[in-house]
Amino acid sequence: MKKNHVTGSLAVSGKKYRAMLRIPDGKGGRKQIGITLDIENKKGNKRIAEKRLREIIEEYENKVEIDDNIKQVFNFLIWFVELYKDKHSLKTYENYKSILRAHLTPYFYEKGILLENLTAGDLEEYFIIKEKEGLSPKTLKNHRALLSVALNFAYKKLYIKKNFVTLLDPIKNADRTYEVETYTAQEIIELFNLANKEAIIAPIFFASVFGLRRSEALGICLSDFDFEYKTFSLNRTVITTTIDGKTTTVIRENTFKTENSRATFPVTPFIETFVNKIVAIKEENKKLLGNTYSNDYEDFLCVDEQGKLLKPDFISHKFPEALAKYNLRKIRFHDLRHSFITNIQLITNNDKVLQKLARHSDASFTKRKYVHIKEDICTETLTEYLDTLSSK
Repeated sequence: MKKNHVTGSLAVSGKKYRAMLRIPDGKGGRKQIGITLDIENKKGNKRIAEKRLREIIEEYENKVEIDDNIKQVFNFLIWFVELYKDKHSLKTYENYKSILRAHLTPYFYEKGILLENLTAGDLEEYFIIKEKEGLSPKTLKNHRALLSVALNFAYKKLYIKKNFVTLLDPIKNADRTYEVETYTAQEIIELFNLANKEAIIAPIFFASVFGLRRSEALGICLSDFDFEYKTFSLNRTVITTTIDGKTTTVIRENTFKTENSRATFPVTPFIETFVNKIVAIKEENKKLLGNTYSNDYEDFLCVDEQGKLLKPDFISHKFPEALAKYNLRKIRFHDLRHSFITNIQLITNNDKVLQKLARHSDASFTKRKYVHIKEDICTETLTEYLDTLSSK
């Protein structure tokens, strides 16, 4: 890398030494700048000042000129995320863009901080403000991850002297995990009975009987069922993402977290009856609304009364409302998947069966993260065991 040619000399300003530098102005000429040193003009200090002058000259000679279009922090972050678009998953890329659009870009645009002048204090102030705005520790951790990878790149390119994210204090409670709550089989039946008229009953049902994730439940189509051979196959997911700054719902065919996520399930009369009920409701709504009914998602089962595909965020919003409406115990929608695996574990203690039904690649992960045994069940089990011993 070609160095900038920088010259300099010492001057005295008041009681302190001052470094006078002549540096390239970026237009083929040179300009002079002065930097006051924290060194007093007194006997014995001149050599110290000269040493500091040489250090400053070296810093400026090694300094890399940053393109005008990325000189400001917010511009650099936008540029970096686009540069690394293909090195991240679509979900990570869209998450980074969302963080930029909602938080980092407006904040640093207003501050007007240049990348070369960025300090750890600037970043610390950002996180303090965002915490006061109510952002969760987990969300702030995502912000820090983006800043860390971007500023590490800037450090390697010599745009900045240090990745200042490494100097920040740890985010409190960033690794705190959510306390999973599970429903018993009886509670799930009660949920089915009470919420059977709700617009989200189909995803609730499929998440509960197949242990599906939200995105998987929303992707279920009538054509996924083979009623002759009594099977159901998982073929697609429905996710929310941001494309060109706009939040949109995307249907992804044959895209799963792992190969183990692919699955074929048995279809019992209980499931077939429910699916036929959903189809009948769709047909009834279609007759009532006529031409205003949407046929864009005719094969999908998780649609609203107008035939439009239910969106993931709609499920997350409406599910707790439904639980509160019927005075049911509060859980997350994803806890239905945990409930499914926990209830299956009560029937069989075969780790491989649990792993297969959960569609995980690691049986120990399934049991560690998805099986939740309540204290009363432990007590009942121990009591049953003691009763068995005492009856002998």
